[in-house]
Amino acid sequence: MLSLLLTNVVDGLLLSDVLSLTRFLADGIPRKLAILGSALYLSFVNYIGLTIVGYVGIALGVISLALGVISLGVALGVKNQ
Repeated sequence: MLSLLLTNVVDGLLLSDVLSLTRFLADGIPRKLAILGSALYLSFVNYIGLTIVGYVGIALGVISLALGVISLGVALGVKNQ
């Protein structure tokens, strides 16, 4: 959540400088809509990226634990024979 908050804050500040260079988006409602639209888009992209990273991290953790359990099972099987 913190990264989403920081993304919204920083993107609005950085985008305002870029928008001031364009005459159409220099002020008024088009400027506000452009800032809002870009903030929503970048927040969504950031959320999707964090979700993918989280799922991959969980999958890697499960795989590493499964390999440990398999190794333990093999070691116990060899010891009991």
